[in-house]
Amino acid sequence: MIEAIAGEGIGAGQTVYFGNDGKLYLVDRLSSREQACASGGERIEKGDTVEIKDGIVRRKPQAAGQLTRKQTLSMPAGPELDTLIAEKVMGIYQHFPPKYSTDIEAAWAVLDHLNCGVNLSRTRGTNSDSSSRVFWSCELIFGLRRFCSGECKTAALAICRAALLAVTS
Repeated sequence: MIEAIAGEGIGAGQTVYFGNDGKLYLVDRLSSREQACASGGERIEKGDTVEIKDGIVRRKPQAAGQLTRKQTLSMPAGPELDTLIAEKVMGIYQHFPPKYSTDIEAAWAVLDHLNCGVNLSRTRGTNSDSSSRVFWSCELIFGLRRFCSGECKTAALAICRAALLAVTS
């Protein structure tokens, strides 16, 4: 537990914010206006790892090879994603893994392996130039936990991004 803000304890799972004044604040104690005005600080969220050194609390840098949520959601289809799916989701290590992110049949094997609820949807939208576009999203449901792929060009890519989020979160 970290001592901060007039003796309040900050425990695991709480979101904290380092303000410009060097103080640590609980995010749920700040209004949205205060959060927006507190620029320049470092926001630490659930799941981030922190370290305390010389009395200063800082977010630990991401370990090499670990992807952030943002990186996972922007990862393109291809061999790199296929390798991550094979190793982290399927638990297999092959020099040439199946093309999970581009082959829908291989992507369905990922869903079968995860044995979870699935909501796969195809949506038609409109671009800023009024042209139409189609995108896919995949939501994997593990009891009360849900992992969503965001908008993807193909169903296979949506399945892979959601699966990778599910096993790395």
